[in-house]
Amino acid sequence: MCYVVLLLPILGLVLFWFLDFALALPLYLGLVVLSGVVALLMFRSLRKPAISGIEGMRGATAEVVEALRPRGTVRYHSAFWYARAREPIAAGETVRIVGNEGLCLKVEKVTGAPSAP
Repeated sequence: MCYVVLLLPILGLVLFWFLDFALALPLYLGLVVLSGVVALLMFRSLRKPAISGIEGMRGATAEVVEALRPRGTVRYHSAFWYARAREPIAAGETVRIVGNEGLCLKVEKVTGAPSAP
């Protein structure tokens, strides 16, 4: 679908076949500018980091609900996730999400952060 935006200037050449040159030229130039702006916005959006799914969770913090010994449960944005840590972490502590194994999050304790009440 995104390739259609890049092909619009080429497809727009058909305008010159059916319309007078004085009318086709401004329409074609407008089509080229519009296609360029849409393509620029499209490529900009591809550079942004993921904000959904597991990719968007990496680096975020979560609260430990069930103590991690080494497995337990954490709450991330009102959702409960199974988690695993390298060291035991008590309930109420804040952890940082560093990765995942399927639907189980890999977490590590946030040092220097106050624990959640």
